Amino acid sequence: MLGAKIEAVRKAQPNTAVNEDKKKKIDQLLSKLSGVVPLRNDLVHSPMIIEKVGEHAFATFANPNLKCSFSTFKRVIPANQLQALAAKVTQVAESLEKC
Repeated sequence: MLGAKIEAVRKAQPNTAVNEDKKKKIDQLLSKLSGVVPLRNDLVHSPMIIEKVGEHAFATFANPNLKCSFSTFKRVIPANQLQALAAKVTQVAESLEKC
């Protein structure tokens, strides 16, 4: 689980491979991912459907793990916010690689 892996890294102590300054930077970067963790399952395990309402586009995700016989749970993210989220995650990933 991504959330558990992030927490394990956060709890790790600085050592010879990762000094205290680098550990602080890594922790700061991981905190930026905190808002993404709740979205991750829906984004990864759901087909994305683009819906257009007027002039606005939305990415919708219906996680098959959350379906029941009476309804579905659908996450709706405006296209511009999904693009911003993707850019944020990419930037954090690139910064973590440099650490």
